[in-house]
Amino acid sequence: MDSIENYIEKEFGTVIKVEPIQELWSGYGQIKRLWTDNSRVKSVIVKQISVPEKVAHPKGWNTPLSHQRKMQSYEVESYWYAHYANSSTARLPKFYKRLHQGNSHTIVMEDLDSEGLNLCLSNASIEEMRPCIEWLAKFHAKFLGTTPKGLWPVGSYWHLSTRPDELEKTEEIPTKLTASLIDKSLSKAKYQTIIHGDAKLANFCFSPDRLSVAAVDFQYVGGGCGMKDLAYFVSSCLTSDQCFELEERILSIYFEALKSSLDKQANFDELEREWRQLYPYAWADFYRFLKGWSPEHWKVHEYSRQMALKAQRSVLSELLETATGAAKLAGDIIQTSNKYKLFKKDAPSAASEVVTEIDYKAEKAILRALAECSNHYDFGIITEESQDDGTRFNKDYFWCVDPLDGTLAFTEGRPGHAVSIALVEKGGPPILGVVFDPVRNNLYHATVSGGSFKNGIPFLISKSPKSKVKLYADNSLKNEDNYEELRSTYEIHFGAGAVMNCISCIEDAPAKYIKFPKVSKGGGSIWDFAAASLIVNEAGGSATDYYGAPLDLNRKDSTYLNHRGVLISSV
Repeated sequence: MDSIENYIEKEFGTVIKVEPIQELWSGYGQIKRLWTDNSRVKSVIVKQISVPEKVAHPKGWNTPLSHQRKMQSYEVESYWYAHYANSSTARLPKFYKRLHQGNSHTIVMEDLDSEGLNLCLSNASIEEMRPCIEWLAKFHAKFLGTTPKGLWPVGSYWHLSTRPDELEKTEEIPTKLTASLIDKSLSKAKYQTIIHGDAKLANFCFSPDRLSVAAVDFQYVGGGCGMKDLAYFVSSCLTSDQCFELEERILSIYFEALKSSLDKQANFDELEREWRQLYPYAWADFYRFLKGWSPEHWKVHEYSRQMALKAQRSVLSELLETATGAAKLAGDIIQTSNKYKLFKKDAPSAASEVVTEIDYKAEKAILRALAECSNHYDFGIITEESQDDGTRFNKDYFWCVDPLDGTLAFTEGRPGHAVSIALVEKGGPPILGVVFDPVRNNLYHATVSGGSFKNGIPFLISKSPKSKVKLYADNSLKNEDNYEELRSTYEIHFGAGAVMNCISCIEDAPAKYIKFPKVSKGGGSIWDFAAASLIVNEAGGSATDYYGAPLDLNRKDSTYLNHRGVLISSV
């Protein structure tokens, strides 16, 4: 502190009083007010950060990652004040000096109290929120299109890449599985700015008349969509009912202020359309963090849940439209192809070694249709007819495609073939599945926790009484030692590919489709079951491995499922 006091005495005058203001979160330092004998600058604020001997996080998140994140946040804040703060047109403390000594950071800045911004609110009406909302708009307008050099690449303290522990703790499956999609939608928006990253009500200092504000605490300042700041600020002020009631008014205040602050050359109408659409995504992004960090938090309420659900449905609907279009394109190629060449490939069974030029044409059409979406979201991909490039292991999601499942049935002119497209989360669960039966022109689809649909109509298993449960199978079943026992127990049906066997189980319940575990390769591949398994599960059936565990749809050492087998059931 001596060197800082020396600086203050040199620049402003003798320090006559030191007043502690507050301890920093988890014991990482403190904020002090230093009084001087200077009549022009009577006091300054000193924020001093030092590594605590023992971290005491109030919710127990004491990990090396949380410590690293906290220390980086202070480095970012220091850089922000030194390189950006004094160019802001939105009011914030003037920057005077920063000092680094090892892991210690000290920032000297303007004392807003002495400038008449000395009021902090614990709650606010919509009119008291207005100057804060307008501050955010002015701030975002100033830094629109600015590259966040030296700051967080993506601002906000809840950013997904910095919160893997909280994501792992999240118990809501749709929230967990769509987290990266929501994050990418925000971070890849056309219009990016610098966001405050922690713009809660407590970080705004008001004038006594509550008409003017300044913002403080820039530890998580960085790049992003302005809606992240707005959603987070609103969450710190309003109850669920108030959020519903005041949503449009809040957005109107923000965008009116943004328009008046923007450069005339900016395409405001386009920006407003994009950011309004992303407002639910911003809520969903913060909701995801809360559900892992503190699921009983007061901000986890009906409005935040509804906004998260809206964003999840929106992003999945967009992807579903892409996958559906791709499946139909492939289906058209399949149905209009009367002449084609037959090929053979290395495969564990006679049925799977057959491939036609139609398989390749259908695959090419699907890949073209998925390309733009894949590039935007940075998806991996695996298809039956192409070499596995390994992207499914290092991307958050990957497309899993079988352009023509049931090729043998197709070549023999029988029903039983289909197009299958799934989007699979890297941990293995499919979050979206599309199956198109080109013979009957039936389109099946499902999204995680969103239900199954047939030709756009909700589809649930309807069981009819039968003397025997149907068992759908391929010819390999005849080689099983217990085949005769199975014949006496089930009404067995052969001839279709794996995908349509799964669909038949839910179309003609009660029924099963079994692939027994075996040592040799085969037993179906991940592209045979990725889409169909989700459709079956969402329709009320069961799609598991033979032992009842979830299917391993991103198997590291193979694309085959022989190691655990497959059991599809609507019994």
